[in-house]
Amino acid sequence: MAPDYSRSETYEVSVTNVTDGDTLDVEFPDGATEELRVIGIDAPETESNRQFERPQEWEGLEEPDYLAQWGENAKEYAKTEFAGATVTVSFDENEPIRGEYDRLLMYVETPSEDDGQARLYNRALIEEGLARVYGSSLTHHAEFWAAEDEARTNGVGLWAESNPEATTESRDRPVTDLFIPKLSSIHTDSGALADDRVPVSAESTARQELQDHDHGVEYDRIPLVGIDTDARTGMIGGLLIDEKYEKAEGFGVDTANFENFVFLTNLIDHLSDRSGSVLIDGGHGQFSVEYAITNEEAAYYQHYLEGQDGIGFEQVNEFREARFADARAMIVSSPASPYTDTEIDLLAEFRDNGGAVVFLGSAAANATARENLNTLVEQLGSDLRLNEDQVFDATHKVNDDSSLPYTTAFDTSFPLFDAYSPESDSGSRGTLSLSKIHANAAGDEYENLNDEYLVFTNPGNDTLDLTGSVVHDEAGHEYAFPEGVTLSPGESVTLHTGSGSDDDTGLYWGASAPIWNNTGDEVTVTDASGNTMLSHEY
Repeated sequence: MAPDYSRSETYEVSVTNVTDGDTLDVEFPDGATEELRVIGIDAPETESNRQFERPQEWEGLEEPDYLAQWGENAKEYAKTEFAGATVTVSFDENEPIRGEYDRLLMYVETPSEDDGQARLYNRALIEEGLARVYGSSLTHHAEFWAAEDEARTNGVGLWAESNPEATTESRDRPVTDLFIPKLSSIHTDSGALADDRVPVSAESTARQELQDHDHGVEYDRIPLVGIDTDARTGMIGGLLIDEKYEKAEGFGVDTANFENFVFLTNLIDHLSDRSGSVLIDGGHGQFSVEYAITNEEAAYYQHYLEGQDGIGFEQVNEFREARFADARAMIVSSPASPYTDTEIDLLAEFRDNGGAVVFLGSAAANATARENLNTLVEQLGSDLRLNEDQVFDATHKVNDDSSLPYTTAFDTSFPLFDAYSPESDSGSRGTLSLSKIHANAAGDEYENLNDEYLVFTNPGNDTLDLTGSVVHDEAGHEYAFPEGVTLSPGESVTLHTGSGSDDDTGLYWGASAPIWNNTGDEVTVTDASGNTMLSHEY
């Protein structure tokens, strides 16, 4: 019989073996031995397990050999960290005690070499560029994500070779058919959805099974996607980017021939007036449930987006204004828990500033999750609702399963069915990225101000004019880009804190003291009209 562990307890254990960077064998004081999975992170697979690696999970990295080498590096780091060690381990209140393969899911704390204070190994591995954040409902998810973002921005560890813009393009072709699994139809708060708001319908061979005859809406022509242009919202009745339907993940047939990724990305850009990353909500019970997804269950879509000029795909568990600043859209699947007033206000502000919100429903959603989804849509001022039904099609079906329908019933008057092409008419807003932060100058910072710098890059397709744009820090310091500063596609410029002569690759703030705090700050860039182009916390 397995020992009975308490989620609220901490334990002192001895590390008896290191399998890899995120997996340990430990022994408890009572002699019980367990395999422990370091929670909330994912280190690359080692050489011996490289067949289990999924490169699409690693932003801007595609080479299995490279990842396998860094898997070995992470293992060696762990072996050094835990050699003969006794460590403190604990569980996360939002996560199960055991995960896949019956391993304990735990935080691991070790004494710091510097001051003897507890050091969280989970976060340290991310900070060293030896692991990525695992997209779950982890309590520390926002903290871990910030650590990964800083490591990626500064090219630490394995991220030194990360280049999302160079990701191989895949699956980008005109939309000819869509596969939407386990789906419900869409209606409005007042009844049936009008045809001119329905870009995708079920085939005529499909049928509905109403789950609630008092509140569900019955259709002859069943809408699978609904659009509310005024509210910048869209709703799709199923999880069309769920990777469990990928053949490489064990699904029975190949679904890569469907253009789900293209359609969703076209829908996002049709609704959004912004560029930047695509966000996905993972902080409301969406992880590891049948009716919702986080970015961990959508790694293939992440890889597709990276192949489209390096579009980012990031999970958000805690809604903060800074996380929305560089985003074009938020994807929300059926939430197990409701949203706070503050979260709703932030999401509404994002939408009001041009961002799109796309809802992914599911016929598998329980009554609470379905109600939470529809309530959020209502609170954002949209009349779209997930219907109280499930759609089946015994003729147009995937893997011989009528609950997995596909369709070619499109209204092509909507601009959603061509191969994806990033819009080039969004102006300068959102096309600037921060590719490096070097806040800690070598030696005496006051004597070496030019070794404190930021590197800005234009990841877009068009030349970016930075004239009049302003860089801000949290303390209120400001630097205005001079007249005539432009960045061609892929071009970068370094902004040094000290003084010097500006040229095409280097600019100088002219400050007499350091600007960027070594322990953390926020970089914000606004354009000449005051619109936020970039906001980054580190």
